[in-house]
Amino acid sequence: GNAVSDVTLDPQVVRVSINIRRREDVREVSVRPNVQGMLPDGYVLNALSYEPQSVLISGTPRLLAALEDTLSTQTIDLSNRTARFEVTVPVLLPDPDLLLRSGQNITVSVEIKPITTSRQFDAIPVKILGIESNSNLTVKIAPNTVSVLVNGPQEAVNQLTVDDIKVVLDLN
Repeated sequence: GNAVSDVTLDPQVVRVSINIRRREDVREVSVRPNVQGMLPDGYVLNALSYEPQSVLISGTPRLLAALEDTLSTQTIDLSNRTARFEVTVPVLLPDPDLLLRSGQNITVSVEIKPITTSRQFDAIPVKILGIESNSNLTVKIAPNTVSVLVNGPQEAVNQLTVDDIKVVLDLN
């Protein structure tokens, strides 16, 4: 760590060769999130992403040779999930003598969306708002019934009835 002055290196350029070979005690293995469970009716799994997608495992050459190409994570349950969520889960090793050399956990992002649908309601009466009965104004609308197209989550749209739909013409 001390500086030495008045020194000249000869030769000034040196060529070095290093043999690089694969380590027998380390192996890179893909990881797959273990997603289980059924989403509630009216919802669908839209996207699944995770990081890292592979991990380094160390162990004896015999254990590494017997290791599958892909490891799973701890179970991620989709039951009762209706929105996007992120979870961090450990990688499951098939043998206690194996060791994860890189991160112990996988971060999984799950995007869940409602199934959307459309439903048409016909002959919905148009109600008038803003004309008082004691007023000298009269209103005539044509048509006096309309069709309404409702778009939204399947579960909510399927529960709608004609009584839930109101069309109001606000003349205030």
